[in-house]
Amino acid sequence: MMRPSLGLASLTAGTLTVAAAYIAVLLPGPATAWPAWSVALGTCLLLFGFLDLGAGRRDGRPLAVRLVFAGTAIWVAVGFLGILWSTPADLETPFVWGLPLPAAWMIYVLGIGPALFLPLAWVVLFRSATLPDDALDRLRAAKRAHEAAGEDTP
Repeated sequence: MMRPSLGLASLTAGTLTVAAAYIAVLLPGPATAWPAWSVALGTCLLLFGFLDLGAGRRDGRPLAVRLVFAGTAIWVAVGFLGILWSTPADLETPFVWGLPLPAAWMIYVLGIGPALFLPLAWVVLFRSATLPDDALDRLRAAKRAHEAAGEDTP
């Protein structure tokens, strides 16, 4: 029996949210604003779901890892919301560090933020979340057993 998975639930909700937004923009009638917000929300749910499922372990994911993934999804949500809130209908927008405000949100918040944060979080959490001592001990024991059996090691 499959255990309930927060990552799978997040992927399902994100897919349904983005699908609803796509269906809404294809319907006849005047355009509404909610599909853009739905795509932003659905993308963040999908991001968390993919990260959470990708970091799966037999004994579950440590809370710290899930918090990093949730924090990243929230950070990306803030970036998308910033883009949506700062894009006026007339497209007249101030410049921030050489870029129009929506582009600044995209580059500085969505691009640079996670690119700096995720590698640092991985380094900090690697020993406790990615390769704990007991897993490293099991790996070393398997290597010794493999060598004792006289099999070639790659």
